[in-house]
Amino acid sequence: PGTYYLNGIDSKWVRSYSRVPLDAEPAPPGKAGMLAPPIVLRLAKQDAVSTPVTGMLDVLTRTVTGNGDKLTEAKRRVACVITGTSAGLPCGDDVGEVFDPSNLQRLVEGKMQCIRHISGSLKMEMLDKNVVQLVKYPGGKSERVPVKSDKDVIKVAAQLGSLDLFGSYGVPEGLAETMDIAAQVAVAAGLEALKSAGLVPGRSNDPSEWKL
Repeated sequence: PGTYYLNGIDSKWVRSYSRVPLDAEPAPPGKAGMLAPPIVLRLAKQDAVSTPVTGMLDVLTRTVTGNGDKLTEAKRRVACVITGTSAGLPCGDDVGEVFDPSNLQRLVEGKMQCIRHISGSLKMEMLDKNVVQLVKYPGGKSERVPVKSDKDVIKVAAQLGSLDLFGSYGVPEGLAETMDIAAQVAVAAGLEALKSAGLVPGRSNDPSEWKL
């Protein structure tokens, strides 16, 4: 038992993790202890700096020993600036891409809804999972009700459209296969935000067009 952190992924897409025991002691304030993820520990050991457009920015893992002046410490750090955004949406009746450029505009204009009817094949997949619904009644009583037929399955839902990390962003297929759908959407959202900020061209699935 313990808390697990991802260390990295090797050339064969095999992930390695570190475990922090449940009884591990937290680090003193201002220091990175063993409860921090490995990447934080590595950054804490180096005097790293980043160079944004506005100038030099000290990495937030570095602290000034003995600096009790909170105002001085706050001025030393540069505020976060948002330069790009992205919005992935479930598709309605028109099944399309999760990050279709027109999705957000169509939603704002009221030309798109994000829910659609669930297909018969998807209903059967839900039945195969032996779902148990928790039904709550006005008086506070609740009951667990097994879903045994398609009439008990939900009829409409927000469903993701197509998302292909390799076809759209050049992410290696082996790496994409190690991610669940939530992780894939998160990666795509980050890449789309870089494109929105003008930091990467993002015109094709050539990996070089998505690198900083």
